[in-house]
Amino acid sequence: MTDVPMGWSLSRLDAVCDVAPHSKPLSVSAPFVRMAAVEVGQRYPTYFEERGSRSGVRAQANDVLFARITPCLENGKLAQLPEGAPPTGGSTEFLVIRPGPLVNPGYLYYWCREPSVRSMSQSNMSGATGRMRLSGRDLATFEFPLPPMDEQQRIVDILEDHLSRLDAAEGELNNALRRASTLRNAVVRAELARFEGPLRTIHQLSDSVRNGIFVSRAKAEPNGVPILRIGAVRPLSLDLGDLRYSERDELDLQREDSLLAPGDLLFTRYNGNPRFVGACAVVPENAGPLTYPDKLIRVRISAREAVPDYVALACTVGAGREQIHSHVKTTSGQAGISGRDLKAVTLVVPSIEYQKTVVVAAHERLDAVVELSKMISVSAKRCGSLRRSLLAAAFSGRLTGRISDMEMVEEMAGV
Repeated sequence: MTDVPMGWSLSRLDAVCDVAPHSKPLSVSAPFVRMAAVEVGQRYPTYFEERGSRSGVRAQANDVLFARITPCLENGKLAQLPEGAPPTGGSTEFLVIRPGPLVNPGYLYYWCREPSVRSMSQSNMSGATGRMRLSGRDLATFEFPLPPMDEQQRIVDILEDHLSRLDAAEGELNNALRRASTLRNAVVRAELARFEGPLRTIHQLSDSVRNGIFVSRAKAEPNGVPILRIGAVRPLSLDLGDLRYSERDELDLQREDSLLAPGDLLFTRYNGNPRFVGACAVVPENAGPLTYPDKLIRVRISAREAVPDYVALACTVGAGREQIHSHVKTTSGQAGISGRDLKAVTLVVPSIEYQKTVVVAAHERLDAVVELSKMISVSAKRCGSLRRSLLAAAFSGRLTGRISDMEMVEEMAGV
C-alpha cells in the first residue's frame, strides 16, 4: 500500500492505533477469550470464559484480537471485542490492536482482514517451523491507509452490507449440501431396509480381518511401497492423493499379507474424534501396490458372501454404523475400535444380485451429491474471491471512489 486517494493519509499502524497496549491487571472474574472462541469470518468472539488466574493479553471494548501464531494467523483468525465490552483477557497468542481517536473500530477490523495485511503478516513471521509467530513490533510498522472519519464509516457500511449478503449465500449453499446428503442417506437407508434377514456378522462375511503395519519411518519421496495416511479413509471414499512410502519392499509385505487388493474394505481404527472412528471405504481397482498403517483395519470380504460396496454402505449409512459407534471406546484421549468388535457387527445380507442393485441405486445418489459438492465448492471459491476483491477495493479507495468503481463492486457482490 503506497498510493492512497486524495484526502487520505498513509502512516504506520502504531501512529494511529496502540499495538500491544499496556493495560491494568484484570480481576479473576474478567471474561477471557480463548483462540477456540474465534471463528474465521466472524467479527466477535463466539463465547467468553471466566478468566480465573490465567495469564494472557488484556483488551477492552473495540480492540482487535489478531492471532499471531501459525496456523491461526494464516487461517485468518481475528476478532473484535464488541462496543461496551468490559476489560477482557485473551490468549497469549493474540496481538491486541486498539483503535486511536482517528480510527473507526469497524474500519480497523476490516483492514485486519484485508488480503495484503494477511500476506505481510505471514512474511514477517519468525521462529521454529510449526511455532512461527508475528511480533507486535513488526505489526506496528505496517502501513495503514487513513481516510476521513466519515469515509471510514461509509466503507464499513458498504462492507457490512455486501459481506452479509455473501455470508447468507454461503450459508444457503452449505444448507443445500447438508440437505442433499441427508436425502441421499435416507434413500440409501430405505433401500437397505427393504430386505429382512438373514443376519450375518462381518466375521462371517470376510476371509480375513487384519490391522495394518507398524510405521516407524515413512518417507515423502516416491521410493518404496505407497502407504496410506490415516486420514485417507473417509466415509465411502478413499483419498489416494496424499501418500507416504514404506521402507518395506513389496515381496516382504506380500508375504505377511499386508498389501491391499481391489475390493478390500478399510476402517479407521483410531482417531482423536470418536465420530470418525469406523469410517469405511473400498479400495478401488486402480489403487496399485499399496499398504496401510496399524491405525486402519482391513476387511477382505468373501466374494461368495457379499459385495464389498454393499457392506461399506451398510457400515456407513445403515444399521452397521450405529453398531460400530456403540463399540467405540476412548482411552487417553484416543477413540478406537478393536478388530474383535468390528467382526461382531451384524448386517442384513440379501442375495448378491440384490446387493448389486442397492449399490447401483446408492451410487447414483452419491454421484449426484458429489456433483453438487463440486458446484458448491466453485461457488464458495467465488465468494472468497469476491470478499478479497471487496476488501482490496475498500482500502485502496475504490469502494467509495468513482461511481463506475462502486457500480462494479456492487454488481460483483450481488452475484
